Amino acid sequence: MAKILILEDMGPRVDQFMTEWFKHELYIVNKPGAAVNILMTLKIDLVTLDHDLGMTGNHEPSDENSGFAVAEWLGAAANSPTWTLPEHMLAHTWSQVGAKNMINVCPRLLHIPFGDDYFKKITIP
Repeated sequence: MAKILILEDMGPRVDQFMTEWFKHELYIVNKPGAAVNILMTLKIDLVTLDHDLGMTGNHEPSDENSGFAVAEWLGAAANSPTWTLPEHMLAHTWSQVGAKNMINVCPRLLHIPFGDDYFKKITIP
């Protein structure tokens, strides 16, 4: 059973994560700070991040209330000798700009937009 951290704020997506990955230990949060706290305290196997949390219209790609904040933390943690990154790190956002900015600060992040075939593209460790 894998430990999976999901940063998501949309109810239907959360329901789908819970349905598809019910056999795993899920940590589902909708705030970047909560995600970072989990990453600091647990060994997570897979992390998947949304970018636009509760946002509408124009917003800054580096907003501290977006998935960018977690990607930035993961990117900085990659240089830490005392911390190991999750084996699998994904951005499931539909925002191309948000995903690009997240990958710029955390190059190991893979962009797989959430959609009908999302779960077919992912192998759980």
